[in-house]
Amino acid sequence: MTKSQILQRWRMLPSEILLDEILPKLPVKSLLRFKSVSNQFKNLISSPNFIVHHLRHSLSSATNRLLITSGGSGLHICDLDTPENPPIPLPVPDFFRPDPTLCIIGCCNGLLLLRNGIDFLLINPSTGFYSAIPRIDGPVYYNRFGFGYDAVNDDYKIAAIDEHHIAVLNLRDNLWRNFDNSRVDTFAMVPDGRLYAAVYDSHLCHWLIWCGLQKKHRIICFDLLIENWTQDIPLPNYNDDNSGDNSE
Repeated sequence: MTKSQILQRWRMLPSEILLDEILPKLPVKSLLRFKSVSNQFKNLISSPNFIVHHLRHSLSSATNRLLITSGGSGLHICDLDTPENPPIPLPVPDFFRPDPTLCIIGCCNGLLLLRNGIDFLLINPSTGFYSAIPRIDGPVYYNRFGFGYDAVNDDYKIAAIDEHHIAVLNLRDNLWRNFDNSRVDTFAMVPDGRLYAAVYDSHLCHWLIWCGLQKKHRIICFDLLIENWTQDIPLPNYNDDNSGDNSE
């Protein structure tokens, strides 16, 4: 079927059916092909309203599911909708070739944040589109990271912390900002434990840390909406008699 035939048939459909019932249910790769049918389709599929609509449908359904695996040969994509197909390498730009330090910081709304040494990369595994994240200025070695979504400001954010510093980047400005570190100092963290945050509700970043002052583990929480620390999450009941052991 030619592009003109596709366009002619789709123009016969009521716009509400096209926008609400058909296009949001298509996989990303199909939408990318349809963008070449006409400028009308390209503008529609690229519009912020449609992108949000498609994302909401994907999140509420059991389709468009990908599993990202890591190993000595880099990252690979497994399509859970077609498990019979073998995993394929995740394409990354030449400047971000995988090495032993490559790791996944987090995933949010289908976007994957990768770290390779001091370099960061945000990539959409479904489309291959990516955005390079600027390096954090200064000599500080950040050892904990979180990635999530600020629904109030419609922006994705990255948090980086160490024992005495915290920095936040919002993708809209693509700029790292340093924050008051007084709360971080009170943690007196030993740099062990979980390095990458467990994220709840897209914007609450949690890390399990060992607090040297209190001689116990804590689950600290940073809220990407307000860009500040919130109350600790209570630990589950378990035997923590070996308080000198910093392992999880």
